[in-house]
Amino acid sequence: RPAFWGGAAGGGATQFSPRHGQAGEAPTPSLSVTGGSHGYTDGQFGLSGGTQHSWYNASLGGQYTSGINACRVGAGDVFKGCFTNEPDHDAYRTYNGALSGGYRWDDGTELTGSWLRSKGDIEYDGDFQNLTRRTQQVAGAKLAFNALENWRMSISLGQNQDRADNYLNGADKTLDFVNYGVDKARVGYLYSKRNQASWQNDVTLAPGQTLSVGVDYQQEKLKSDTDYLKDTRENTGVFALYQGVFGANEIQLSARHDHNNQFGNHTTGQAAYGFRFDNGMKVTASYGTAFHAPTFNDEYYPYGAPVNLSPEKSRTAEIGLSARPGIWNWAVNAYQTRVSDLIGFDANFLPINVSKARIRGLEGQLGADVDGWHLRAYGTLQQPKDRDSGDEYNNLLARRPKRTARLDVDRDLGAFTVGGSVYSAGYSYDDAANTTRLGGYTTADVRATWHVDSDWSVQGRLANAFDRHYETAAYYNQLGRTYYLTVRYSPAR
Repeated sequence: RPAFWGGAAGGGATQFSPRHGQAGEAPTPSLSVTGGSHGYTDGQFGLSGGTQHSWYNASLGGQYTSGINACRVGAGDVFKGCFTNEPDHDAYRTYNGALSGGYRWDDGTELTGSWLRSKGDIEYDGDFQNLTRRTQQVAGAKLAFNALENWRMSISLGQNQDRADNYLNGADKTLDFVNYGVDKARVGYLYSKRNQASWQNDVTLAPGQTLSVGVDYQQEKLKSDTDYLKDTRENTGVFALYQGVFGANEIQLSARHDHNNQFGNHTTGQAAYGFRFDNGMKVTASYGTAFHAPTFNDEYYPYGAPVNLSPEKSRTAEIGLSARPGIWNWAVNAYQTRVSDLIGFDANFLPINVSKARIRGLEGQLGADVDGWHLRAYGTLQQPKDRDSGDEYNNLLARRPKRTARLDVDRDLGAFTVGGSVYSAGYSYDDAANTTRLGGYTTADVRATWHVDSDWSVQGRLANAFDRHYETAAYYNQLGRTYYLTVRYSPAR
């Protein structure tokens, strides 16, 4: 984990990303409308622009699907998977809005701000709750200015809110536009809030050499219908990052110290080195340690019962080789990560700690762009092993396949682009004991885009074209063959 990252990864709502406004740009709209299988509809609208010194972006959107049955149940399997038999479609609906903008003065001082909010209903199968109404909101502001000629300072403030209201509404829990908003009996709720602040200083020591130092603060608060022994906590971190380029050599050194009032003190760091040969080939090597504190959502969502997680600590070593010979580009990376108290999930999707884990892997990628052809290939071979000394020693970590691969091929044909993707994953296991095997699978997608003009395009996509049945978690269904049609307006600059 880089020095800038604290003891808990950030989170937030997901929303449509409109074209970004630029200083001096007239108000410019963008639009995307999609329809598809299972009643899928998605509409997004954006507006961006700016003046000589300012810029802004705004977006509104929504998404709906009637869904599929979330969980399968066979004879004698009612106590597996979702622990209930609800053979209905589980729908999903979300609405989102976002605003962002900034102003830059002639002396380089810059003030930016952003806000986004997403609200939606998520249906699933469950015997004591089967609908979650979730609201996520993220807001932040940043002020950056030149304290001295070679010293740039920035101050950031932010807040994340996550509200989850859980319901059980019997056999009739279909979401539709007519009945949306009808009161249902709430069986529980979990609200979390995260306040963040940071102060960062970037100093240019010499040409090609920079030093970044700073401090950040994070406060988490929790509110729920269940009383918890711990419903607030704080984390303060100090960090430093040095980056230097000396001819063909690149060096990066970082260190961070976190004080978490729930999980104590943790010091982490990373050292990385890169060398670029005259022929363009580059070799890299790195070693680093990381600390990740479980969030309140990790500990309590969605069932409300505390799981008493410990923080995750890891050590990672990696070496890589990459090059861009002519029209081609390729890269190969080998890595090993050892983790103490790895945060994962059991067969019932409850968070757990795996006391010791080791993940060894080899990743490769290959790409080319020639004569209207666009090729991208990715592959991973890994050994995600449980290294605890108990009965599960040397077992595969749950739901982590040893092999994955993806191939994307696209072809430009005048005003049209056609292409396809193939994704393949090897077998894995649903549980730490490696008794429930999840079979490997391969899926294929095809797509075609008509570039009507520089602003308008129409895209059709057929996903899982061969209707492959597979599961990434036991008893949980995945989408079969689905189609989507998108009309997009995005003016060219």
